[in-house]
Amino acid sequence: MAQAEAGSKVKVHIKGKTPEGHEFTTGDQHNEGLVIVLGQGQMLPAIESAILGMSSGDEKEFTVAVEEGIPHRPDLIFDIEREALPDDRDYEVGDDLVLSLPGGEEIEVIVNEMNDTHFKLDANPPIAGKELQVSVVVVEVL
Repeated sequence: MAQAEAGSKVKVHIKGKTPEGHEFTTGDQHNEGLVIVLGQGQMLPAIESAILGMSSGDEKEFTVAVEEGIPHRPDLIFDIEREALPDDRDYEVGDDLVLSLPGGEEIEVIVNEMNDTHFKLDANPPIAGKELQVSVVVVEVL
């Protein structure tokens, strides 16, 4: 049975969670898995390293340390005036929002702080700057 090595194309299911319980998964909505080429930077290096040597059907659980994960970027934290947000709901710290940018692009943000006139929003992914508990299943080494 073929083992995954640098340059291998593999189909994988990856799921994980942060210590706070935020869960994440990769793959598509039909649960067919995600195809990546190892060594091309398509995944965190710690995840790619864990896949090396695995074969079709293998499963592995491991921890990705904070310093090996997605960095928390201070430049993705910004202030916005309250009046720039829709007035159709009550907002709370911790709310997830989707903002539309000029050109139609959308970004997901979390409300970090708020007062009557301004919000501090964080566009970092919820798993940024966190230790990750990860589970990988190699569906197939292609």
